[in-house]
Amino acid sequence: MQSAEPFSMQERHHITVCICTYQRPQPLARLLKALECQQTGGLFTYSVAVVDNDRRETGRKMVEEAAARGSVPVRYDVEPEQNIALARNRAVRNATGTHIAFLDDDERPVDTWLLSLYRTCRAYAAARKLDPVELALTGGEDYELLFTASPRQRLRLEQSAGERGFSL
Repeated sequence: MQSAEPFSMQERHHITVCICTYQRPQPLARLLKALECQQTGGLFTYSVAVVDNDRRETGRKMVEEAAARGSVPVRYDVEPEQNIALARNRAVRNATGTHIAFLDDDERPVDTWLLSLYRTCRAYAAARKLDPVELALTGGEDYELLFTASPRQRLRLEQSAGERGFSL
């Protein structure tokens, strides 16, 4: 795992923005366009990994168009079994670099979203933290997870945990 020491010129961190999508090509296109405008402050590079949870690959065209613009590297994969957990796991497997950040296909980040997450992670030595629950990775993955839970996401997490007898 990367240390949370201040950024060194010898190390260059890379963030993969993971997006799972299901039959929402237009919102996905808008999100991919918005991600092209992320500021990095020269502190890191970033790319995007899109997992289409639709075996009909309804998001492929939008991802191919974004990749053709070439301003941000974009990787596309399909999780044919409709299951958000499987799609997220596939997104993590497609991630490269040192950090992972998640976005829903219907969200729009401000242009400082990744930079703010990165700086917060480094400033507070945040590592492997999924707000509001701890992330358990297996198999020796070496990522720092950057994630902010929107109220809607937090509600989903709380409901899911409650169904399993846990509380957050």
